[in-house]
Amino acid sequence: MRAAVLTKKMEMKIKELSIPSPLENEVIINVKACGICGTDQHIYHGQPGSAQVEFPIVLGHELSGEIVRLGEKVTKFNLGDRVSIDPNIYCGECEYCRGNRQHLCENLQAIGVTRDGGMGEYCAVPSSNCYIIPDGISFEEGAMIEPLGCVLHGFSQIKIWPGASVLIVGGGYIGLMMLQMAKMYGAFPIVVSEPDITKHELAIQLGGDEVITPEELSQHLIGFDIVIECVGRKESMEQAVKMAKKGGNILLFGVAAPDMKIE
Repeated sequence: MRAAVLTKKMEMKIKELSIPSPLENEVIINVKACGICGTDQHIYHGQPGSAQVEFPIVLGHELSGEIVRLGEKVTKFNLGDRVSIDPNIYCGECEYCRGNRQHLCENLQAIGVTRDGGMGEYCAVPSSNCYIIPDGISFEEGAMIEPLGCVLHGFSQIKIWPGASVLIVGGGYIGLMMLQMAKMYGAFPIVVSEPDITKHELAIQLGGDEVITPEELSQHLIGFDIVIECVGRKESMEQAVKMAKKGGNILLFGVAAPDMKIE
């Protein structure tokens, strides 16, 4: 099979690899769509926080496809099933997993991070990490279920209500998903701060009431009930804090470098 293999920092090559064979509880997915996450970019550039990655590696944890092979003990899926995946593989045995804090798993693995992922034609995935997607959902939409799940989790951490004023810092893919979620909750107004003016029109089309640049935001005199930061940079995180009104909620969703300090 062909795969985009990250052989070392900032070096990716198209290579021919063997199609993986499934372990007894795994399935083999013929990948139909795979997203490029900010985490993939961090790993590619060798940025802090990606030290757990061992080269060579096939990136890609936002993926969907069709099951083409089943492990011996897989009983809940069939050949040809269309699936999306949860890339996070928890051990289920460490104190954190047993304490229902799986996100802190001491033996965490992840498809496309510690194991080969979706930037190849085929990918091995534990069956417990697969979810059937209906025929009405395209493979491209199925691949985006993972980032949507992240956005839904983010919203579970904040209190939002109809009429709440919301500022979204960053109008990239995640920021635009946050925008649509805030719209569904009835937030108003929803303001998006995005330096790339080519993204402004799309943000308006997806429900933004106002789209401005970070420089224009710094002159904004009214604070917001909820601020959602989707960038992960020092300056954007500090601006997010400054733009929240008294008693406001701030969701720092962007992935910052481990050594970053904000005031």
